[in-house]
Amino acid sequence: MFDNRWWEITRAQLEDMLDHGSDVVYVPVFFDRRETFKRPCQLLVVNETEPGKYQFDWSQVKQFTDMCKQIGFKKFEWSHIWIYWGVKNPVRVYTKKEGKYVMLWSPDIGATSDTYVNFLKQFLPEFHDFLAKENILEDSYFHLSDEPGASHVENYKRARQVLHELAPWMKVMDALSDIQYGRQGLTDMPIPMVNSAQAYIDEKIPHWVYYCCAPQGPWLNRFMDTPLPKVRMAGWTFYRLGAKGFLHWGFNYWHKIEQEVVTDPLTDGCVSAWPGIPYGDPFVIYPGADGQPMDSIRWEVFAESLQDYAILQTAGIKPEDPLLSEIKTYAQFPKNEEWIQQTLEKILKKPAGGKTPGN
Repeated sequence: MFDNRWWEITRAQLEDMLDHGSDVVYVPVFFDRRETFKRPCQLLVVNETEPGKYQFDWSQVKQFTDMCKQIGFKKFEWSHIWIYWGVKNPVRVYTKKEGKYVMLWSPDIGATSDTYVNFLKQFLPEFHDFLAKENILEDSYFHLSDEPGASHVENYKRARQVLHELAPWMKVMDALSDIQYGRQGLTDMPIPMVNSAQAYIDEKIPHWVYYCCAPQGPWLNRFMDTPLPKVRMAGWTFYRLGAKGFLHWGFNYWHKIEQEVVTDPLTDGCVSAWPGIPYGDPFVIYPGADGQPMDSIRWEVFAESLQDYAILQTAGIKPEDPLLSEIKTYAQFPKNEEWIQQTLEKILKKPAGGKTPGN
């Protein structure tokens, strides 16, 4: 499945990611999708040598991380350990039997079932050893489960306890918006959606932010119908409002939702899932000629916003500087090109150690 052509295309896309300011790369050690695929994108080869006994081949994972290092990535994000939207079931793990990919267990088994805990007892020590040997343990980001809600707190606690017992070295971060996860310290780095981030800001809980499928209206996002000055304000809002990082969705998701069917993103901007998936939400690049990615305008402008962030940082502008006072929330901020250009001009004309012109 991972033939030479796959590696060539993937390398080109990852080079594009780095060129546009993303400094963390996702490693699909597992295929953390709910739907069943005939060809799951799972780098780790897993064999069940006898019932309940597993053997792992890390060669493809190493090939991938080596490629990412060559490209310039220094930080790595790893697959979720439990499936998204509830922490009710384990992530799907595949093995190959008689030339076909099959799941190691039923997708309906419990999150902390004996079957899965037994698997984790064998997988997690080898995972740790691989990361340590490749010298990327301290530069890795781990996920427990994606987008648990307020009603899933107890499920999340039980899964986290398993990790505390089996992998105390694993610090986790997840996309989750309910403030209880942050208040109770259930995850090491909560990642609320931008329209839920204010609660974390108010309670001074360190966090990243993200958006996915929502929010719309006045909120920060990068849909196809999002005005470009609004997209450009991403870096500014992250800086002003104190986000520690940004979790991307989506880069190149060209599949129909929960189907092993690839769409044409040039003609299908919502992977056939409107209105649940807004146009432009699943991807910011397109398949170009000869496997090279073709950037959307939104992606180019988002990259400019990260450059703006770097300018603010390099110029020593404090988040509370009056220059940024019009940025109130992820919904209330300047949304016009004139403000961006005028503010950049003031920053770039600021004398070393002096006051920003106009303040």
